[in-house]
Amino acid sequence: MLAAAVSGTGLEAFGLMVLPYAISVLCTAIGIVPLMVFLAFGRENKKQRMVRILSSWLSIVLLNGVATAVYNLTGLENLYLYTALATAGITYVLVKNLVVSVQRQKRQMSVVLYNKTVSVPCIGLLDSGNLLTMPLSGNPVHIADAALLQKLVDEKTVQKEIEYRALGNPHGKLQVYCMDGMKVETEPAKFCDWKQVWVGCAENGVLCNKPYQLILHASVADRCGCTKDPSQMTKKLRKEKRNVFTV
Repeated sequence: MLAAAVSGTGLEAFGLMVLPYAISVLCTAIGIVPLMVFLAFGRENKKQRMVRILSSWLSIVLLNGVATAVYNLTGLENLYLYTALATAGITYVLVKNLVVSVQRQKRQMSVVLYNKTVSVPCIGLLDSGNLLTMPLSGNPVHIADAALLQKLVDEKTVQKEIEYRALGNPHGKLQVYCMDGMKVETEPAKFCDWKQVWVGCAENGVLCNKPYQLILHASVADRCGCTKDPSQMTKKLRKEKRNVFTV
């Protein structure tokens, strides 16, 4: 949101030098701010996106208020030019952080989990560190937010308890559930369909306030022919690190 606010303020300041005030504000509000929010946070539900956009608009109003107050107190001429130059330096640092954020978002995918007659869309993180598998079959285990699983699990859902190892928790037991299937969007309008997938319930707070609700198994990259995860691990390394997942 800070990136959206600062970038929006800077571009608005530049725009004021060549565009009428109303047009500059309109372009910033409906163009620059939503774009910067998307780059910073990726795909989110409409409610989260609107909250971030509204917060960014409020930040821009406050920043402009500070600039106006400084102008009234100091009487500096060409204040918007100074504001634009100052925000340009700040924006440079923020853009570098946004690039890292965009690279991280390449690992986020649209997923639909379904069980019986219920299907729930969510955002999944393609994580090369999730190598958790079922003890006997070796089938991959994905990790989902508890709130997400509550919508899918009923008393007839097959469930088991397996052991796992994770960072900060050397040993533990994880409750896993067998879902009827899962669809992973590898390309726009193109899905990779999985049948009979195992999904573990994340501990309370693990996926809280995350932009994703599901940690996909590392094998998704190979099975779906997806190259979104640049750090794909070799089969040998995956075998050595079996039943390990990180968040």
